Amino acid sequence: YLTSVAGGWPLVSDVRMKGGGAFSGGEEPFRYSVALSPQVPWTVRPDGSSEEVGPQWIDFTGTALERARGQGWIDSLHPDDVARTSERLQGTLQRREPIDIEYRLRRSDQTYRWVRVRASPRLDTAGNVVRWYGTLEDIDDHRRSEDALRQSEERFRLAAQAARLGIWDYDLELGTREWSGELRAILGLPPGAEASAEAATAPAHPRDRQRGRTSPSAAAIHGGRPRSALTVPI
Repeated sequence: YLTSVAGGWPLVSDVRMKGGGAFSGGEEPFRYSVALSPQVPWTVRPDGSSEEVGPQWIDFTGTALERARGQGWIDSLHPDDVARTSERLQGTLQRREPIDIEYRLRRSDQTYRWVRVRASPRLDTAGNVVRWYGTLEDIDDHRRSEDALRQSEERFRLAAQAARLGIWDYDLELGTREWSGELRAILGLPPGAEASAEAATAPAHPRDRQRGRTSPSAAAIHGGRPRSALTVPI
């Protein structure tokens, strides 16, 4: 067997080994690489039933490998994820597309952690699926960080909305501008109005428009770097 890396995760494919091959020590190096990997390797039959699961399954779930075979692995999923995961998995298997699913898996301490399952099919010369090869990866820490960031952004958005603060962003590299809905409302613009320096200064008094366009604060709107604040009536 030969382990290769595709898209940042291991795939396993059959190869014919001859004398003096890359693994002169037989399968032992491959077994070590599988055992030391933090990901759980697994194989699935064409009908979607689990065939083999790596030994890391025991450490993660606290259940025997035999219980993960067939459809037994589903018993370790969070109850709220069973229907969604089964439906997505069956659809992917039927379309013979790469598998990429996230769900919560019960650990040996009876807590649930988010995992990501990815796999690709091995096809025969006629294009039929011979077997699916994949991995299971613990992504719970990453998911929790993403959730915390989303919650923080939502709290900031609600606070800015309550305080009637207009928020804008200018990407110096891409030259793109982003305005919040509250900023457009403050400027008296419709929700889909284009974010531009002209639109930002249009509501100001004519004598203040030039001052606003040339101020250090407004320089960021034109692609410069903000250095100060500017207050003008609109």
